[in-house]
Amino acid sequence: MADSASEVLQAYLLTLGWQTDEAAQKKMVAALDQVQDRIGSVAAAIEQMTSRMVLASRRAADSLADLYWASQKTTISAGYIRAFGFAVSQMGGSVSGATASIERFAEKLRSSPNGGGYWAMLKTMGVSARDAEGALKQLGKAFASMPYYRAKLYAEQLGIVEDTMRAMIRGVDRFADRYHEKMRQVGLDPQVAARN
Repeated sequence: MADSASEVLQAYLLTLGWQTDEAAQKKMVAALDQVQDRIGSVAAAIEQMTSRMVLASRRAADSLADLYWASQKTTISAGYIRAFGFAVSQMGGSVSGATASIERFAEKLRSSPNGGGYWAMLKTMGVSARDAEGALKQLGKAFASMPYYRAKLYAEQLGIVEDTMRAMIRGVDRFADRYHEKMRQVGLDPQVAARN
């Protein structure tokens, strides 16, 4: 490359009528080689950044697709699933554990015939809601009003993991409200994002 670059440079400078000496030519060729190396480094960095952006976009799309299907399976709004997961994660649990608990809870309720089974259990606990999202919202208060061992037994029967139950006892609403506020501030609506 250096030979051809130096020949091109020399031919260019000669056509302009410039006189070149060997030292100046070597200095100019070295500077051009440095520029070429830097351009190569920048191009590699841009390529790496682009591939990371594609990966992040793919992960976000997959996450939203998972959220959409979780919302469809559970009949619980995507916004509430996200807020609930965020709240549980702020209190020692995990988003995946919270989402799995929601899915198992909703599955148990779907399998209860005509208000019997698990719905009847919820009613004895003081939960009056007739939908999965409403029942989840009331369930934390019900767990908080009973001894821990009993709350844990009920939670296990309802498909709710212990970390999620503990977060529900402490009150996921305050963190869920914080999550909704953050989403409003940045102009995001999880329901719309999950559908799209």
